[in-house]
Amino acid sequence: CGSYTDSVTITTGFCNILMPTGFTPNNDGLNDVFRVKYPFVTKVFHMTVYDRFGEKVFETNNIHDGWDGSLRGEPAVAGVYVWVMSYTDESNNSKQLKGTVTLIR
Repeated sequence: CGSYTDSVTITTGFCNILMPTGFTPNNDGLNDVFRVKYPFVTKVFHMTVYDRFGEKVFETNNIHDGWDGSLRGEPAVAGVYVWVMSYTDESNNSKQLKGTVTLIR
């Protein structure tokens, strides 16, 4: 019997982006696309993926989009690719990241 009241304070903070280190674009519904693991709201977002020769193979300004492992409509060669990303969150915090991902066929 009775009642109880409480409150919750929510503060926004700088989100850390989680990126996979490998993906398998074989249309099995598992890890078919390389993208941000847990997307969140951003004011500005940009990601580019390059092959080992420095050729751009994918580019997006949408945090929800990802690379399907293709290059000019054909399956890209298995191997290691470099990604570069920059973003600004809702609180105007900016960050630049880079890393590698392995495309497994």
